[in-house]
Amino acid sequence: MPVGMREISKATGVSITTVSNVLHKKGRVSASTRKRILAAAKELGYFQKQRSLVSGQLGVIYYAPPQERGGSYYTAEAISAIQEVVSKQNYQLNFHIIDGLNAQAPPMVEEGNIERLLVIGGSISDRLVEKLVCQKLPLVLLYTEHPTLDLNCVLADNQKGAYWASRHLLELGHRKIGFVNGWSRTHTSAAKLAGYRQALSEGGLAFEPSLCAEGDFTTEGGASQIAKLLERNPALSAVFVGDDIMALGAMRQAQAMGKRIPADLAIIGFGESPFSAHSQPPLSTVCVPKRLIGALGAQRLLALLQSDSEPLKILAPTKLIIRESSGG
Repeated sequence: MPVGMREISKATGVSITTVSNVLHKKGRVSASTRKRILAAAKELGYFQKQRSLVSGQLGVIYYAPPQERGGSYYTAEAISAIQEVVSKQNYQLNFHIIDGLNAQAPPMVEEGNIERLLVIGGSISDRLVEKLVCQKLPLVLLYTEHPTLDLNCVLADNQKGAYWASRHLLELGHRKIGFVNGWSRTHTSAAKLAGYRQALSEGGLAFEPSLCAEGDFTTEGGASQIAKLLERNPALSAVFVGDDIMALGAMRQAQAMGKRIPADLAIIGFGESPFSAHSQPPLSTVCVPKRLIGALGAQRLLALLQSDSEPLKILAPTKLIIRESSGG
């Protein structure tokens, strides 16, 4: 098995951060500890690995279903910003794509070939995060968090974004407002549901489970769920959809069912996808600062290379963008 920093850490009894600082000539480490780490690295054959001691290896794990190997627009924009940040510091990224909920920690993690790890995606399971944490590898989560573990994470303010979207529909006079959410098991979906319910409560409306549906972040899922909602609730006049891709599918399906957008059904999405401004009509949505989240995640990861510190939860602001589909 290739020798990584974890093996050197175990052999010397110091943290992986200290090992990384010595091997990358960063941070402050005592002369005796530095000497001990370099001796262990040489004895274990670390320097025989074909890797640069200046340009380190950082891991990136993200979720993508088989039909979307490049990942979602959330992932693509975040990765672009991450690459921009780390390239300026002469670090390299190693990518691993997962496509299921029962994914295992990838070889690059288990073999200790990376110093730090970025985990991207609201669909990343808590179980996988727990497996990664067990590897004792410092990591930063993007777009999600863990319910009990105190970890570094950068995520969008999904609750506030969902609140403003739902409140906008209330202010337009709607009283039967549906909600097509993403997978209920994700923390991002839970936050959006909380924002939706908060807006209803402040508007004097009771939460009605029959007005809610769970989609799968696809156009097909959005279409099937809006069809079910309209069948169950003929008086439905507006819908908030927790993802732009689902919202676009919902809008096309509603139009196919004879609904005029927004005269008969107002629609708001979430995410500000590349397609939202070009739909017919243009889709109102909640903007998530994806590049900012990627950049902040990369900056936090690089900071962890310099020193250990208490985990940070960074919440990036969301913003409502009003277009024709909501009628506002």
